Amino acid sequence: MKKGIFTALLFTVIVALYSLYLANGKCVYKSNISSLLLENIEALAADEDGSDDGEVVGGKIRCIDVGSLDCPLTHEKVKYIVRGYSL
Repeated sequence: MKKGIFTALLFTVIVALYSLYLANGKCVYKSNISSLLLENIEALAADEDGSDDGEVVGGKIRCIDVGSLDCPLTHEKVKYIVRGYSL
């Protein structure tokens, strides 16, 4: 009986240590994002003129009603922000 409990406890400890090893390895991998990749993501998120002011290039933005969102055009509190699609 004691041998079975010891075996189960040993197995649990081994699985826990292996899980920590895998989790630590994945965290280290996530921090290896290159600066070039981050610059590309920022470039894709920005508008064509390089700014990221929330304005859709070639589309329209409409701010409707009074609410808690900040309108990118007037910086007033609005309920809805409707943006047009542009390809």
